[in-house]
Amino acid sequence: MSTVTIAGNDPLKPKVVVLAVRLLYASIAIVFIRGIIVGFKFNTDVPLASVVLFLFFVCGIVCFLIYKISRGRNWARIVYLLLYLTGNYFTILPLFRSVAVYPLTGILGIGHAVMELIALVMLFLSPANLWFKAERSEF
Repeated sequence: MSTVTIAGNDPLKPKVVVLAVRLLYASIAIVFIRGIIVGFKFNTDVPLASVVLFLFFVCGIVCFLIYKISRGRNWARIVYLLLYLTGNYFTILPLFRSVAVYPLTGILGIGHAVMELIALVMLFLSPANLWFKAERSEF
């Protein structure tokens, strides 16, 4: 099987990849909003500014991965999948429990997880797999 070399702006990007990247960016927005709401709700010794700084840091790293996914980097797609699987393994049960205590943030968290799951499924569909396997000239 031959590979296709793609340079510059990619007109061959499958629509499922475009939609998946949009869903991932939207899910990051939900994470940020949810983090701010949780930062206001809980009375902890951690200042809200520290929570916002941490959110910017984490969201920045994830946005970098999403950007690399949108550029066709297969390693970024795999790293994002691994982060999703490990993150949800530890948070999915507490997330469902939080719906009873804090319905708004719990529903936002579940919505975020579902959006990411849909996007990841789309990123591993056949048209996306072919696109990610194509050779690219940049890192």
